[in-house]
Amino acid sequence: MKKVFGLSVDFILVLLLLGIFVVVAIPGRIRERPSPLNRIFNNLRAIESAKEQWALEHKKNPGDTPRVSDLAPYFRNNQPPSAIVKEKYEINPLGIPAAARLYRKVGRYQAGSVITVNAKGEGQLAE
Repeated sequence: MKKVFGLSVDFILVLLLLGIFVVVAIPGRIRERPSPLNRIFNNLRAIESAKEQWALEHKKNPGDTPRVSDLAPYFRNNQPPSAIVKEKYEINPLGIPAAARLYRKVGRYQAGSVITVNAKGEGQLAE
């Protein structure tokens, strides 16, 4: 066996292959998940999108309130978004953004806060 820096060539090849495996396999397994707050805002955007689609298809006006069953066809797997941290979603009438009532502190929002997304899709405290 030939030795390089006191190590056998076979050992160096094994280390090299192991290094390549780590470089290829690990980054694919480490996927960043959105924070709970961002996931809640994404759920609110999904609810608003479903409300808009329902209103267009059924010729509804501002003030009309859809039921969850009305919006189900517009959600993935016909299921409304599920709670992330035990928040409660409020669909609200057309023209009033959907809201999430928080029952524990999430990000910068305290327990008891009601959050919503504005027309630009940005999260904010409900007014």
